Amino acid sequence: MTLSLSKKVLLLFSSLTAITLLLGVTAFSGLKKYSNYLVLVTVIKDFQLSTERLKAEQIQWFHSDTGAKVEPFREKIEKSKTLGVKILSMTGGIDQKQYARLLKLPLYLDYYQTAGVELLKRLSADHEMLNDNIALMKNMQDGCRQLPNGVGKCIDLSNLVLAFQNRIYHNRNLSALPELKEIRQAVQDLGDSHAVLETLDQYIGNLEKNYQNYLAIQDRRTFLRKTADHFFEVTDDVLSTISEKNRNSSDLLLYLIVFMGGAAFGMNLLFWGLAQKYFDRFIQTQKKAIQAVKEGKYPFDLPRPSDDEIGELTSAMNALSYSLAESENRYLTIMASMKSPSYICSPEMTIEYMNPAMIDMVGRDATGERCYEAIHGLKTKCSWCMHDKIQSRISAEKEIFSPQQGKTYKIISSPLIHKDGTISKMIVYDDITHLKEMDARLAQAQKMESIGNLAGGIAHDFNNLLFPIVGMAELLLEDLPPGSAEHEKIEEIYKAGKRGSELVNQIFTFSRQSEQKKIPIHLQQILREVMKLTRSTIPSNIQITQDIQQDCPMVLAHPTQIHQVAMNLITNAYHAVERKSGKIDVRLTETRIEAGELPDSILAPGRYALLSVSDTGDGINPAIIDKIFDPYFTTKEQGKGTGLGLAVVFGILKEHLGDIKVYSKWGNGTTFNVYLPIIAKSEKAEIIEQKDVCSNGNERILLVDDETSIVRLEKQMLERLGYTVTTFTSSAEALEAFRTNPRLFDLVVSDMTMPKMTGDQLARKLTALRPDIPIIICTGFSERINQENVTAFGVKGLLMKPIVKSEMAKMVRTVLDKASQGGCP
Repeated sequence: MTLSLSKKVLLLFSSLTAITLLLGVTAFSGLKKYSNYLVLVTVIKDFQLSTERLKAEQIQWFHSDTGAKVEPFREKIEKSKTLGVKILSMTGGIDQKQYARLLKLPLYLDYYQTAGVELLKRLSADHEMLNDNIALMKNMQDGCRQLPNGVGKCIDLSNLVLAFQNRIYHNRNLSALPELKEIRQAVQDLGDSHAVLETLDQYIGNLEKNYQNYLAIQDRRTFLRKTADHFFEVTDDVLSTISEKNRNSSDLLLYLIVFMGGAAFGMNLLFWGLAQKYFDRFIQTQKKAIQAVKEGKYPFDLPRPSDDEIGELTSAMNALSYSLAESENRYLTIMASMKSPSYICSPEMTIEYMNPAMIDMVGRDATGERCYEAIHGLKTKCSWCMHDKIQSRISAEKEIFSPQQGKTYKIISSPLIHKDGTISKMIVYDDITHLKEMDARLAQAQKMESIGNLAGGIAHDFNNLLFPIVGMAELLLEDLPPGSAEHEKIEEIYKAGKRGSELVNQIFTFSRQSEQKKIPIHLQQILREVMKLTRSTIPSNIQITQDIQQDCPMVLAHPTQIHQVAMNLITNAYHAVERKSGKIDVRLTETRIEAGELPDSILAPGRYALLSVSDTGDGINPAIIDKIFDPYFTTKEQGKGTGLGLAVVFGILKEHLGDIKVYSKWGNGTTFNVYLPIIAKSEKAEIIEQKDVCSNGNERILLVDDETSIVRLEKQMLERLGYTVTTFTSSAEALEAFRTNPRLFDLVVSDMTMPKMTGDQLARKLTALRPDIPIIICTGFSERINQENVTAFGVKGLLMKPIVKSEMAKMVRTVLDKASQGGCP
């Protein structure tokens, strides 16, 4: 039968315990006697210590605060009595004489207490008499000062009395008393000194009493000292007797202890011999396992030395080695699978480990090298190094730009604390170059949006300036005979105003604030028109080639705007090559963009029409390539560009959910790629047949605009068409007039942007008074209103400034006809 390790150990210890128990029983009686002896000795020593403290305390008693010492003194006497009674209860084996002396200890303690209390009282009295003498001496000196004769001599005599008092107190005898009486006679001889003599007699009497009290104090002190010495004599005698009787017991106990120690030592030697042989194989095996772990040679399979718990522990060690190997493999797998370059650095800045991504970044496995040399090519520690912070067990992050890789990294450093207290650091390089680029593009987009908002506001004000110019010119063209010089001049003014309107539309397009209807179109047709127009305007020494995919699907776009995009790009290409007679290449193809193919673009994956315009010019300087889409930025000489061309192109393409990319190499030409999303299914543009709408009428119109010149112009246009017009330059006044008689008007025409009350706010209040009133809003631009949301507050039509008379006539007639369901008057 195989015994378990615990049973083997139990058997050996049981044998040792039995022998120890046998020896212990034999020595128990001796130990008990010796123990009682030690306790008695302790009590006697405590009693002696207590009486010694009483003796020392009474020696230190002086005159002050003696009353407060009485109760503590009595408590200490009671404690000594208790110890004396305890000694009486524990003494045995002493003779009758010693026992009789011990019986008197409580009585002597009572005597000691009585004498001590009397001593404290006499000390208090001594202190009071001293204070009385001080007061009498003061009175005597005051009396001397009142003597009519011999004041100085009397004071000198009083000072002499004080000196004799000090001799009596210090020497504690009355040898100076006769001299004091001679001083009394000298005071009497001064005459008129009855009060001083009376005080001096009382003073000398107090000195005599004080001396007698002093003798009594000395007597009590002597009694207390002798009584305390008697306590020591009695207890020392008893202590000597019991020590002699217990010396033999102590010798026997010593022999037993020596014997028991020898037996126990022998049993331990026996147990050690058996255990050493048993555990030696296990210890050697575990040493091999520990060495294998240190050298990284695991997992391993150690042989089982036995089938008990030692064998199970060995099997557990084997299983632990497999778990350790698995954990290390898992750790290495995680590190190896990390896409971010990572490495571990020792406290001495030596690389201890590099994951594959870091090896790829550096170009080699630099384990064992200095981190700043291997990774950054530096001779000393990096200026941004967080090594000191990591040694303080604090994680840290920092962004750096690596010139070697040309990338921006967020470096995350974490402490790795070893068992010996040393700290390595783990560094992870997170490539945030793309995020930085996205931040820069976002900032650029926000800048473009801000500039666009500013441009939109300027265009709105410019529209209001153009409106009277174009409108008045249109009216004058109707009034003047065709072919006349005046007619031709007004016609030029009208054309200039229309060109200004087109410029405003360009600004609106750039700021994404224009409302343009998009239809399915073929880019091939627009490119043919653009190529025909540009070929006729660009010199023939500039070669223009084209490669147009004829079956490229349609896109949803505004034809005029796409025409403008193509013209701008080809014109820019011409300006880039005109000095050296270069070449321009125009291509149109269908392409597909996959996810991530254009990482710096916001385009979604899908099919796109790709328009490429390339030139063989000098290219774009890298220092300014990020600014070419900014409004009013241009490198052309004065007169050849306004800086709005590419900015307008950028705005148009964003409006069409497209994008533009520029690729240029300094000194080697430029290529602009335009991406427009292809519509899912080609749809033919619906052709809506519009019935001819007669322009004239005789209805009553309420006209509201805060600009006087615009109100006057619009009134003339409407009155020429036969309408009755009531005008207001204040929306509040117009509302009040309408409230007075809502049925007085058949139509309301209002500007959008007005002070205090805007056009849409006025429309809501008018429809609240009369829900069926038709309303037309005129606007140059407003984010608050467009064709889709005007119907939400009762508006039936929207006119964009500057307004042409024909457009106004058509809109007014259409709205009135729909409101009345009637025809032309």
